[in-house]
Amino acid sequence: MAGKAIQSQEGTEGCLTRPEGKAATSSCGLALAIIWTLSRALGPAKESIYALESPKGYIVLGCWEPKRKFQMKAFRFAVAVVLFALPLFASDSYENELSSALVNHILVLRNYYTDARLTFDSNGKLTSKGTPGFGPSDGRVYVRQVQLEPGKLTLISARPLDVFDQDTQEWQFVPTATTISIELSLPADEAANAAVSRLISAVFLKKSELAAVQCSAAERQEFLEDLRMRMNHSSPVAKPKLPDATNLADVHPYCLPGGDRAYRLGRGIKPPHAKYTPDPKYTDAARNAKLQGTTVLLAIVTPEGLPTAISIQRSLGAGRNDKLRPLGYQLDQRAVEAVSQWRFDPAKFQGKPVPVVINVEVNFKLY
Repeated sequence: MAGKAIQSQEGTEGCLTRPEGKAATSSCGLALAIIWTLSRALGPAKESIYALESPKGYIVLGCWEPKRKFQMKAFRFAVAVVLFALPLFASDSYENELSSALVNHILVLRNYYTDARLTFDSNGKLTSKGTPGFGPSDGRVYVRQVQLEPGKLTLISARPLDVFDQDTQEWQFVPTATTISIELSLPADEAANAAVSRLISAVFLKKSELAAVQCSAAERQEFLEDLRMRMNHSSPVAKPKLPDATNLADVHPYCLPGGDRAYRLGRGIKPPHAKYTPDPKYTDAARNAKLQGTTVLLAIVTPEGLPTAISIQRSLGAGRNDKLRPLGYQLDQRAVEAVSQWRFDPAKFQGKPVPVVINVEVNFKLY
């Protein structure tokens, strides 16, 4: 550490130099300040000491020797208590730092895992069951809370849901009630800040990697224009019908808000067929309010016939009064939960399953 040694004057009270400025607010500075205060309270010192002066304050290099033995015992006890508590102060400080960096932010898991609980070892290797998803939307987690414990970091998160805002004509996201817990084991022989940084990069996509899979500006514009026309019930400009493609590489995929890509129907791509479609369940509040209507969803049907990347195109809560709007949003969530359980015979191109984008209208009607 840069700095210079300074010697206190012999016979002065205390033996520690009090941390000043930024150093006084750090966990180390706090500990030194407490010890310094205790040393002055216990009485005058008879020996000189050395300290190291640095830009962040002072670190004690010498020792304090009181004139009476009971002072030494009390001082040693106080130092032991402070040094024991120092790791706890440091842990709390770093946990707050992590919370500022991660809470209320979206991260994307590598392999797009869809499980509700995931555990990783100190090298970032998955140690629990992991179900890879279709695309980036499956791997997204919205961090709600950070828990830093000895040997473990836990991220309590939710799955985000994309919703098209009809007022702003833009996509937004809302956290769902689905909770996901991600536990990262921290090695005992590595500083927590270094280990956490390394593990976050091992478990989640880096910004540069995420940018590579996101929709381009042209893809986003194409998607929004098409969506706005359908939302406004406008007829697209008539275009000559394209013949069936001879190769799937000739078909332009659609890029959804989360970065997932799938094909639109046509050009030789045959539609999927639903074979299991459980109905959504009403909430008690919506039923009591006699709320009815339709939620319009956008989804991808994977080559395995599974719905994924589900988003809300038209909310049942949109345009409602203040009392009914939240009830409509709750039914939107029920619609998403129901459609996520649907099963399909997948879409096909030349007899082979392919991922496609579909619209799903979910009706809520009281009989």
